[in-house]
Amino acid sequence: MKIRMLGSVSVMIQDRPVGPSSSRAKLLLATLAWQPNEYVSDEVVIDRIWGDELPQRPRDTLYTCANRLRKCFDAANGPTVTGRVMRHRGGYVLECDPDTIDLHQFRQLASSAQDAVHRGDDGAAADLFGRAMSAWSGTALCDVDSPWAGRVRTALSRELLTTRIGWARSALELGRQAELLPHLSSLVEENPFDEAIAGLHMLALHRAGRQKEAWEFYARLRNRLVEHLGEEPGSELQELHRTLLQREDRGNAPRRDVMPLPRQLPPPVHRLNGHSEVLSQLRALVPQASHLNPPVVIQGPAGVGKTALALHWAHDVAHHFPDGQLYVHYCRDSTGWRPTPVDLLPGLLTSLGVVPDWVPPGKQAQTALYRSLVADRKMLVLVDGVIDEYEVLPFLPGTPEPMVMVTSQTALPVLTERYDARHFSLANWDTSAPQGVPRTDIASEHGLDRIGSVLV
Repeated sequence: MKIRMLGSVSVMIQDRPVGPSSSRAKLLLATLAWQPNEYVSDEVVIDRIWGDELPQRPRDTLYTCANRLRKCFDAANGPTVTGRVMRHRGGYVLECDPDTIDLHQFRQLASSAQDAVHRGDDGAAADLFGRAMSAWSGTALCDVDSPWAGRVRTALSRELLTTRIGWARSALELGRQAELLPHLSSLVEENPFDEAIAGLHMLALHRAGRQKEAWEFYARLRNRLVEHLGEEPGSELQELHRTLLQREDRGNAPRRDVMPLPRQLPPPVHRLNGHSEVLSQLRALVPQASHLNPPVVIQGPAGVGKTALALHWAHDVAHHFPDGQLYVHYCRDSTGWRPTPVDLLPGLLTSLGVVPDWVPPGKQAQTALYRSLVADRKMLVLVDGVIDEYEVLPFLPGTPEPMVMVTSQTALPVLTERYDARHFSLANWDTSAPQGVPRTDIASEHGLDRIGSVLV
């Protein structure tokens, strides 16, 4: 005899259900099988079966359900009694071997699997997790309904999810990624915001040699989290993504040679045309930037020396950014063509260690990949020659550690309003004057007696 709860609720004999047929008798069976060999009072049973929707005579109806359930056990027992429903004063007890209940079998196997995980025995763990999952034949208590049954279904679905994740982890450690992928795809579909499952899916794809799919999956996941929850992926998933992109997954392939840190700054221009005052203010920003690095914008007309100032500052403070310096340059070529972020992002990604053939298509995926690679790294990103905010936004990191410097002929107010950018204006600088001194007419008009730079 077997008692099934992890699917339809029934008493089984030789894999054949022998009842009960009524939903109330099934709920009584589930209530008693939930805690076999333990006394359950009439009040508890009635509440689990009916909740607040009580029949006129709940105890009489319960007595009828108990009689129907006894008949099922009589049919299943035969000459040997393996289970029975006993009436005790004011309640009932299901007397049976717990091993005859699929729920008990599942929990025993899942617990043994966890013990194997703690011992480091992935083979035993995968086998035990797999046997635990096979105890299920559908949704728990799928053919009964009550508030209590709903709560039990929810609790058991969480236990099954934990078991499925445990099996996936153990099987992945055994190198069974090809077998795992359909299982993980189903888990991802059922749990689209679960980052632990997403990480396992990425790792399995990577170890199966499907690296590009792993990165595209991460980009879709990130977009989903940002769109629906307003959050970036957690630090663990970002770190896994970064590790896989750098091909440092020791379970898949030997480590590649260490990628040199990007040092992309062009040579500095030593003559600043009198911008030393602004340079001093810019230098003062870096010691304050240990916890939060809002963008820095240098704005001014063409020829005022924005790029020269930015490069001079960047070289001065480069030692504060030991994880590298990136340079993004918007400029027209001889034909008048001007790049877009989609033109510039691939080169930036390859400089961060991404194999060119594995750069994902599309601005969103490339931006997500870039942010994953620079997250939590002390890096400096200089974006030079920007026309509008939308040329900057893809290069803004999602974490505070990297610092972004922008040069532009326009004020880029969106960066100030949304991202608290620190804004330096060189608009009052007279490039025609000797050594580029401030224009006195504009300076006096705005009450600036020394310099036309304004720190917002």
